[in-house]
Amino acid sequence: MNAAHIKQVSAAALASIEGILSRWLPGGKQHGHEYQAINPTRTDSKLGSFSINCKTGAWSDFATSDKGGDLVSLVAYLEGTKQGEAATRLADFMGFLTVEKRDPAKRATSAPKKAGNTVAPPKTSKPVWCAVLPVPADAPPPPAAHSKHGKPSMCWAYHNEAGQVLCWVYRFEPKSDGERKQYLPLTYCECEELTTWRWQGLSDPRPLYRLDKLTANAIAPVVVCEGEKAADAAALLFPDAVCTTMLNGAQAPHK
Repeated sequence: MNAAHIKQVSAAALASIEGILSRWLPGGKQHGHEYQAINPTRTDSKLGSFSINCKTGAWSDFATSDKGGDLVSLVAYLEGTKQGEAATRLADFMGFLTVEKRDPAKRATSAPKKAGNTVAPPKTSKPVWCAVLPVPADAPPPPAAHSKHGKPSMCWAYHNEAGQVLCWVYRFEPKSDGERKQYLPLTYCECEELTTWRWQGLSDPRPLYRLDKLTANAIAPVVVCEGEKAADAAALLFPDAVCTTMLNGAQAPHK
């Protein structure tokens, strides 16, 4: 994995830092923005000297002066491997099996994108991932699981008017009492010349669920539901209607 890929994995890892720390440094404790854990690379019995900043990924062991600036270097340190291999292991863990450099020849011969298919990122020092709409036909399949929430209990695809996939929504069940079920959007994104599936939503305006069926059945009755599961159930009760919902449900009807 080259330096550009390592940089992208490092930036993406911050969004999954809780799952990453639970995987490589289980049993630690959160203190403000710092996660303190036992250092498994040496004889260590007390929390306090080995700390990771959950905002930046920077880490340090004050007992040995070992330190690094991101989660890739942390995994490399813990597993005694090189940065490239550590980035590959992190990418696999996060479901970034699809991180790849786009083929310039394919980009030159592919059909031009319509205006508005991608949003030009603002100038910033941080990588900005933009949705590729619709998802290309040759895109790899989306990841089967989330690094923190595991495998989804249900999945729904959102389509454009032509029936092409725009994004997915995954539902994850709570793992313990007091937790709530999670609904996470999954979008195929591009940053510079890298593409991958990412756990992020779409910019406004967002598509309606079953937009392709709404377009194909302009005179059919429309049933608006709260959530994809309810829309699927309503479709069984009202087969002559188009049952839909908003991406992010009742939280975003205006978007």
